[in-house]
Amino acid sequence: MTMITKTSITALMSVALLAMVPAVSEGQSIIIDPYLQNVDQSKMTIMWETDVAATSRVEYGPSYEYFVESSDLVTIHEMEITGLDTQANYNYRVISGSATSNNYTFTTAPYRNTPFRFTVCGDSRGGGSCSMRYGQVCDAMAAQNTAISINVGDLVNSGSVKSQWKEQYFDPMKNLSANVPTYVAIGNHDYPTENYHNYICQPGNERYFATTYGNTRFIYLDSNQYSSLNPGQYQHDWLVSELASTERHACDWTFVSLHHPLYCEGWASWDGMHSFRDDGDPGNGDELQVVFENYGVDMVFNGHTHDYERGLLNGVYYVITGGGGCGLDVWARDFEHITVYESLWHYSMIDIDDNELSFIAITEGGNSGVPDGTVIDSFSIIKPLRGDLNESGFVGQDDLDIVLGEWGQDVTPGAQADPSGDGFIGQDDLDIVLGYWGQSTQPVPEPATMFLLCLGATAMLQKKNR
Repeated sequence: MTMITKTSITALMSVALLAMVPAVSEGQSIIIDPYLQNVDQSKMTIMWETDVAATSRVEYGPSYEYFVESSDLVTIHEMEITGLDTQANYNYRVISGSATSNNYTFTTAPYRNTPFRFTVCGDSRGGGSCSMRYGQVCDAMAAQNTAISINVGDLVNSGSVKSQWKEQYFDPMKNLSANVPTYVAIGNHDYPTENYHNYICQPGNERYFATTYGNTRFIYLDSNQYSSLNPGQYQHDWLVSELASTERHACDWTFVSLHHPLYCEGWASWDGMHSFRDDGDPGNGDELQVVFENYGVDMVFNGHTHDYERGLLNGVYYVITGGGGCGLDVWARDFEHITVYESLWHYSMIDIDDNELSFIAITEGGNSGVPDGTVIDSFSIIKPLRGDLNESGFVGQDDLDIVLGEWGQDVTPGAQADPSGDGFIGQDDLDIVLGYWGQSTQPVPEPATMFLLCLGATAMLQKKNR
């Protein structure tokens, strides 16, 4: 009879325990390079994918002396680094088992009044030549030193096909997304959302949410759930609440990104989302267009239509920037407020410097007859300084008197005497006025005058002769 010793029992137990541990290949590799998500002034999320389940580790710092790690065995890795310095540069790399990435850098969100640049593109799906063009667009945006980058949706042909997320989205943009945080306004082709939620890390439910970067509030909507954006529905109510929030009123600029445009001149069989437009009937409630106007949204970014379009309607700029690589649409109709139209692959680039905004749209991706890097549209906006409460063009005693006249009172966030946007008139409002004391800005032209100055005669003639 075979004797079973204590040593052999221990060995058998060890074998049994090892059998219970998920197998991890010694030859694992990183198949989606690290990409940055969900930045703020003190944190950054880093994600990547490995071919087999593995542990997660991010090393960061001047000499990679700090780290966060997880022993969980996963293929899609998501690691949040907290406690970072504001407006600070960090080196980083990721490690999963035996696989180590290249070395990259990231920068945390800036202090409130620090100038910054962001880029926007969309409709990059398609694979093949579409993905090649998207890669060129992303490389061009990365070369512009963009702080963050937004895609207005349709990242892949079909959100349910996992392989497309690597081939059509992550691989083409890897030179951008490894060093620049990216955000997405989800498109119709990105549904169903299981892979979207697995691969994308954004605040809240990840489909409609808001973030602050510098002095700017970025709002993202899920226009695929279009009925929820009707008056009285959950996403519409969330949007109204967000636009009235102290976080939003503490910012100088407000941009909204959603995939579907309200109006479009391109695409023969579709001219935009009619349910989002103001139908002129007050009894129907506040459609999106009315909400944007009533709450002072500065600019709305869209895709879905594969072209570039820009217009100004009742004080709100609407920009379709859907030339990220997919096949282009052609001009089909005219809307009076849309004054710039180009059927070209491109991206949009916006510089924010306190109360000033500069916008350009730039070709990229090998357009026929139009060299890459061609500026196809540009304009600027100058707002009153934050401390210029009476919008006189000069910050002085009149503005101070406005604050002191309502000192200690609760008001609607963003009221004239409340430049801080917190709904209470106090020291922070006084500090804003004193911080801009004695400064002046150019008088702000009427929107129509400013628009015509921006466009110039060439753009008007171009549209007329289409």
